[in-house]
Amino acid sequence: MNVPNEQHSVLQGQTVASNARAMAFVRRALLLVVICIIGFNVHAHTADVKAPLSWVVAEKELTFSSHLSDPVRMAMAAVGGPNVQKKKTEFPTTYDAWQAIADKHSAANQVTLAFLNAKFGVRVQRKEIAGVGVHDISPIEPANDGHSHVFIHLHGGGYLFGGGAMGAAEGAAIAAVTGLRVISVDYALLPQSPFPAALNDVVAVYRALAEQFGPASIAMGGSSAGGHLALSTCH
Repeated sequence: MNVPNEQHSVLQGQTVASNARAMAFVRRALLLVVICIIGFNVHAHTADVKAPLSWVVAEKELTFSSHLSDPVRMAMAAVGGPNVQKKKTEFPTTYDAWQAIADKHSAANQVTLAFLNAKFGVRVQRKEIAGVGVHDISPIEPANDGHSHVFIHLHGGGYLFGGGAMGAAEGAAIAAVTGLRVISVDYALLPQSPFPAALNDVVAVYRALAEQFGPASIAMGGSSAGGHLALSTCH
């Protein structure tokens, strides 16, 4: 019988396994020590460094798209690029200052529903959908599918401007041209309603209309901030 030899083999295998585990533990311990040493050295070299909590990205030269027509490219070139340094001093730094700018812009751009009706030949009604204020815009001469389809319009304005009837002007133009019913969402604006208030409003309106018309019968779009909201909602 080879029992002693078998026992010796088993013991030898156990010893090899134990040694392997021991070596793995030693390697992990050494790695931890190295990491601690590196961390200590980094802290020692950076403890007195007062670095800004931001990155500075160098300005880049932006060229006009080659797909633009020559008149458009010339018009854009005539406008000129933004004065970045000047813009840094123009933006408000407090809630009240931002609100004052929004109020001033709204006061200077007063639009009534009667004006929109007469200007675009549509009927604009103020309503609420899912608790969100909207302007329901119906064309006088609806398209063949104007009653079964709806366009969700999202106005621009940098999430700060464009609320009220003024925001529905673009939607009224869309209704007049396409013959579709347009729902222009009067979503919450800054600074009173920070992110994600505006997006939540648009999503709520979309879900309510999707239950009524079905997703396949809904189109959505907007300009500037409205375009971003449309993309975020679809995403």
